[in-house]
Amino acid sequence: MKPRILIRADGDSSVGLGHLVRCLALAQMLQEKFHVIFYCMTIPVQFKSEVVSKGFKVQPMEADSDFYSSVLDADIVVLDGYQFALEDHQKVKAAGALLVCIDDLHNITYAADVIINHCPGINVSDYQAEVYTQFALGSEYVLLRPKFLSACGTRRFKENPDAVMICFGGADTNNLTVKALRQALKQDWLKKIVVISGPAYVFKEELDALCISDLRVEHIHAADELTMLSKMLETDITIVPTSGVLLEALATGSRVVSGYFVDNHKFIYSHYLKVGAFIDAGDFSDNLIENALLRARQDGGLKEPFFDGHSGARIEKIFLHLKASKDIKLRIAKDEDLEQTYSWASNPIIRAYSFNQHEIQWPEHEQWFKKKVQDPNCFYFIAEKSNLPIGSIRFDITSENALISYLVDPAYHGSGYGHILLRNGLIALMNRLALLDRTISSVTGMVFKSNIASLKAFQRLGFESINEDSEYFTFRKLCRNEGN
Repeated sequence: MKPRILIRADGDSSVGLGHLVRCLALAQMLQEKFHVIFYCMTIPVQFKSEVVSKGFKVQPMEADSDFYSSVLDADIVVLDGYQFALEDHQKVKAAGALLVCIDDLHNITYAADVIINHCPGINVSDYQAEVYTQFALGSEYVLLRPKFLSACGTRRFKENPDAVMICFGGADTNNLTVKALRQALKQDWLKKIVVISGPAYVFKEELDALCISDLRVEHIHAADELTMLSKMLETDITIVPTSGVLLEALATGSRVVSGYFVDNHKFIYSHYLKVGAFIDAGDFSDNLIENALLRARQDGGLKEPFFDGHSGARIEKIFLHLKASKDIKLRIAKDEDLEQTYSWASNPIIRAYSFNQHEIQWPEHEQWFKKKVQDPNCFYFIAEKSNLPIGSIRFDITSENALISYLVDPAYHGSGYGHILLRNGLIALMNRLALLDRTISSVTGMVFKSNIASLKAFQRLGFESINEDSEYFTFRKLCRNEGN
């Protein structure tokens, strides 16, 4: 049986459909390996039908308590919505489930196992999160529906563009669709104008009246994924907000005109503008739309593809690692582990990545091991899978900093366990410290430059490189303590 992923997201004419659309994209990336269920308090009928047609169940709900009571220990939960806060994260964690947050704003404290934010220019330092939180940041993790992922890499250049597509997402509560269409109709050089309104759009009568006034206009309401893609490819310029539809336009290689109209788009707008993703229409005032259209007529478009089309594979790997992390259990090292730890310490493959590379003899290891397991400032854990030891992780605490040392049994190298061991070790450390009513301010690790697997493990968990010499990096991650 496939493991469950529960997606909690809403959408309607007041909040738009952006959260639902990108969650559907995520679900399609994962459906081969996972059983995905949507939990929605509000979802338009047409969009619900699309979700169901893709093979997903939509579970209606009247209150968030209905959702949290459905969460099981074995689940992975995805939360996507500005209404979710730390207390919601804690309810998921209290049920024993793993938590993934899809985020735009980095404006709260997170208790997530993974945070996905596909906006360019985002850094780990922008977040207040747990020490074990993994970050999937930037365009490498863009949430795009399958047909748009396949379109990534498309290059288009037309010397004299003459067709534009206008789409302001699923709701467009400010009716910017009509505003943009009025400006497009003024441009005699445009021979074709495609307008796509979303399933939650409520100004259809006004829009229809304007569309029938000019034969150049084609209006499509509630376009499906294939229709949206084909219309973007048929036109040369797209006018879109800085929301999910912007990413779809960029995937097709279109010349994009974009801007913002709500405060929670400003950050996304500024970062995509900074990297030259679109021609700026500011707050979508009439003159800014017209000026941006004229610039788009002269602009050559993106020089290189904006997305590489591999984000689905990267995200699937993250979720598979999350699932696998449940199978790796950590326990405190004890006297009976002396022989096993000596086997690791004396292994030439392990020694090659150790800072002390001399050959370890039994008496030396015995003395060292007994000292470590008795040291109150050493937190030493053995990792097991199916009750078999697969590695160890140790934290030596000095002046509120925990120095990490970990290893994976060479028999399991290449299995991706290093990242899981580091993640689970950080959780075990913080849980143990909490039981002892102790805190630390940071964790650090030193990694040889040649140890690529370990370098990636630290980077995935958001560790920052604070020092580099000829042989190794020193990584650090700050800890979030209650009250900070």
